[in-house]
Amino acid sequence: MPGHVERRHGTQPLLTAPTQTEGIAGEELRLSWTRSGREERQSSAVSYDLASAEEYKALKGQEDGVTDVQIIDVKPGK
Repeated sequence: MPGHVERRHGTQPLLTAPTQTEGIAGEELRLSWTRSGREERQSSAVSYDLASAEEYKALKGQEDGVTDVQIIDVKPGK
């Protein structure tokens, strides 16, 4: 994936992580979700491009106790 650093363990890819330059020329998207036992929503600390956000949304949705995973558009610098 262009603009991503792939982390590998043995021969299997684990995850791709966005580089620091992503989002400058395009959209800035973050993930937002709820976790059972907590009232407030949580959100990702980093911004993603659309393809990465969709990938991480699917991964986050598979975590125990995580529900209502959403991709949200954020203003640069927020």
